[in-house]
Amino acid sequence: MVSVSLETDFHFLILLFMITFILSSFFENIFFKFIYKKFQSRISLDKNYNTTFGVNIATCSDGAIYIYEGDSFYESKRREVTIDELKYLLSRYEELDKLVEKITEETNIVC
Repeated sequence: MVSVSLETDFHFLILLFMITFILSSFFENIFFKFIYKKFQSRISLDKNYNTTFGVNIATCSDGAIYIYEGDSFYESKRREVTIDELKYLLSRYEELDKLVEKITEETNIVC
């Protein structure tokens, strides 16, 4: 019969917690990068319908995405966009895609 001490159980639980935390952080980071890249490509394409929904957005060469106040990025208060804000804006673009598609289907003008 194998005897396991409480100390061994405690070390195992600590190790399990650390592995879970590391994996969670890893997958969260991958998800964040995926959303970031998806948003950057959306903004850089003509598929954004020339709107950012009233949000002043700037993308930088290092890949960062900022939200800023005022007319000029360089002279304004600014901060990096959050993952929740990116997800929200992407969902609004998807909603706009569906609306444009619906209107396009309904507009049946041919030569």
